[in-house]
Amino acid sequence: MQAAILYKLEGEPNTGELESRMTGEFPAIDVDGTQYLDGQTLYHGEAAGRVIEDRKVPAPTKKAILEETIETTQKVQTDWYADLEDGWVGISSSDGEFLFDWFVGTEGVVPQDALIRLDAWAEALKRRDDASVWAVSYSQSEEDGHDSNRAGAQYHDDVATHNMPVEGKSAVGFTYDWNGGYVRGMVAASGYVAAYNVTQADVFARWVGEEILPYLVIDRGDDQKSLEEIKEKREADEDEQDDGDGEVTECDNCPQKSESVRKTVLDSGDVVKLCVTCRNYYYENGEVPA
Repeated sequence: MQAAILYKLEGEPNTGELESRMTGEFPAIDVDGTQYLDGQTLYHGEAAGRVIEDRKVPAPTKKAILEETIETTQKVQTDWYADLEDGWVGISSSDGEFLFDWFVGTEGVVPQDALIRLDAWAEALKRRDDASVWAVSYSQSEEDGHDSNRAGAQYHDDVATHNMPVEGKSAVGFTYDWNGGYVRGMVAASGYVAAYNVTQADVFARWVGEEILPYLVIDRGDDQKSLEEIKEKREADEDEQDDGDGEVTECDNCPQKSESVRKTVLDSGDVVKLCVTCRNYYYENGEVPA
């Protein structure tokens, strides 16, 4: 099994090459690299370091036993994976965040918290003939426009690619063919991925780069729509509309009649015809202009 919490790298790498740091002291970083015919190098290895943690301990007095917080130093170990060219890094445990100082100090790239656009990834999964789903967890809220707050999970016979919740998925367990074999694993919106039947670190890193990276975005908070999401919605809308007929159509939202009117899929799932002005407003603001 291979698993990782994924982060996006911001900045351009200084050299694009990573070397081991094995001095007999912490942090200790063992670097392996696999170079492919297309020139891409995927790095992976193990690392050990020290992390400082706050720990609550009893503090007795003559009248009572109180608590106090002290700093303790723990020795931790992690597996790691990285692609400097495509800009991502993964660690097998959050304890491995001590590695981030090494990436900043050696290559000048900054690991940033990331999310996986899981609903979009699952939509692509549905279009695969070789895919099956054995687990889905989801969480939907009224704040996101749903009828009510609800959360749950589906397993095995109760779930399939065609009946997954359309929105709000937090994790998907899947199996599909890849690279001459198959991958059985888990993908979570939080940025966690696992491939249960993959044993080689370089193969896992290649799978992440090919299958997950296109859906990995920096976590900038709920209020900021990523450029990747906007691009994806535009591409999806272009696939829905018929091109080349030169037909003048009226916008469903304003009186404008133009050849620029296109079918647009809203977040609610409704399909409306919008002119270029209304469509661009929707892409940028997430709502149709009043």
